[in-house]
Amino acid sequence: MTLEQDFRRALTGEVGARVARGQVEQDDAGVLRVVIEGARPPVRALGRPNLRVGDAVGCIRIGDQWYVLGASTDQLAPTPARPSTGRVTAVTAGAKTITLTAGGVTHQSPFLGVWSPTVGQDVTLLWPEDDTVPVALGPIGQVPAPAPAPTPEVPPAPTNPATPAPESGWTWFTATDSGTMNQNNNWNASTGRAVRQGSGYGLTGQGAWWYGTKPSDTLRGRTITRMQIRLPARERIGNYNAAVTFHFYLHDQASRGGRPARLDGPHNHALSAGYRGGDMIDLPASWGQHIVNNGGGITIWGDPYAGLVGVGAAFEGLDPASGQIVLDWTR
Repeated sequence: MTLEQDFRRALTGEVGARVARGQVEQDDAGVLRVVIEGARPPVRALGRPNLRVGDAVGCIRIGDQWYVLGASTDQLAPTPARPSTGRVTAVTAGAKTITLTAGGVTHQSPFLGVWSPTVGQDVTLLWPEDDTVPVALGPIGQVPAPAPAPTPEVPPAPTNPATPAPESGWTWFTATDSGTMNQNNNWNASTGRAVRQGSGYGLTGQGAWWYGTKPSDTLRGRTITRMQIRLPARERIGNYNAAVTFHFYLHDQASRGGRPARLDGPHNHALSAGYRGGDMIDLPASWGQHIVNNGGGITIWGDPYAGLVGVGAAFEGLDPASGQIVLDWTR
């Protein structure tokens, strides 16, 4: 094949092309050979290069054929560098050359027949050895912008029915506040959030826990089948070293207000001397139903004088789980 045919095959991607550096040497028969990457392949020369033993030369392989382009740049130092690109300035229909400028000089250059020159194109040039007219190889390429990423497909909505809600269960609720009201209908500041019953030290107390609206917000419409309350430790007041009975009632308040009205009770439960807390005791399930349907809480009232630790942070001497209730429910 001719050089033009080989270049056409390279430009169209039919074969690969790459550039390498070679070294001129002389074999035993006195013939000049070019060593390329340790091998001595058959080569063709572009133009009539004046090669000498020891010269370094530029080579290009197109397909399986190597071409010697000429002496390497370091051996042509006296020759001004030739521009590697030019711009087409005129095209004549049917002509075998085009007008282009390169490095400020106008040339009538041949061009490879695998592309159609147009005015204004920037083209790559090949300068044959000892030739002052470049060959236009083709327009300068540009890597195309990457294609936009495909829009991810949105999976269809599942057709399976949602998992049905459970038909029964149990839910914990922590008391939002606690305290004791005295016989003067004042919340006793001296007792803080302690929950007390009975008369002592000139005061008669009614202690209470409140639960806010969370029981109603969470379980409205459910049937309460069981109610339990967690008891905190006894306070060190009254006859602390003896067993005592506490009297539990349902009251009507979701949060602290005036004196809580006792709606039902008492439900009595005895605690041992020095009781340290943690037991869960049952209260009527109907009380839990009232708290869910209407709001409300739990209060203690009546003698003997005794108290339970109120709800709050442990570092304050309180119990975070004081008066906590658990309600069993069904739909």
